[in-house]
Amino acid sequence: GTMTYVSPAVKRVLGYDPEKLVGNTGYEYVHPDDRQRNANAVEAVLETPGEPQTVEVRFKHADGSWCWIEATMRNRLEDDVINGILLNSREITERKQQEQEYQELAEEYEALLRTSGDAIFLVNIDTTDEEPEFRFARLSPGYETQTGITTEEVRGNTPQEVFGDEQGPEIESNFRRCVTQRKPISYREELPLAEGARFWETSLAPVVVDGEIARIVGIARNVTEQVERERELEAT
Repeated sequence: GTMTYVSPAVKRVLGYDPEKLVGNTGYEYVHPDDRQRNANAVEAVLETPGEPQTVEVRFKHADGSWCWIEATMRNRLEDDVINGILLNSREITERKQQEQEYQELAEEYEALLRTSGDAIFLVNIDTTDEEPEFRFARLSPGYETQTGITTEEVRGNTPQEVFGDEQGPEIESNFRRCVTQRKPISYREELPLAEGARFWETSLAPVVVDGEIARIVGIARNVTEQVERERELEAT
């Protein structure tokens, strides 16, 4: 694992002068919790010379902090000039921090879905075509209880496939409005889903990932009794 050459870019990325690293063992700079993963990648690239291996590890920065890097290893033992393993590395600390934030957010969503009595639904957005396509991803237990609709019934389906050609387009129109405005929206809708559950106050919020809206989080509250009382008052 002795480093025989280090490119000048290491100064910019990790703060070291290249000559300070040459002659040292690379494993010494890898975080203890990541060394086995690093060693496994080295063994793999030695066993299958034609296949590069990519590994993500924490590498000690010159200032003493830990910096995440993504290293791609290639077997160049047969190369008379290199005669070793060639590593191309790039710093990915910001990406790893974002992944951690996304994971924590996902856990918060999961806890919210499990414990909230509100009717919560998640909608994935596919933007591969010119027009975004909306497909239901998840329903909270509260949504299932209040509507009688389950996640298994709607997962992967569009609003039209779930609610029909009459109501589906209107629901999709609201989803599209949320995406176009790129901000939370609220509205009242008439959607008879179960006995005593006909009118809903619905709020939609976009989830932005890498600058793109990837998902919509919706919360619907049953306001049927309130609407019926309002109509009774209007009638009198």
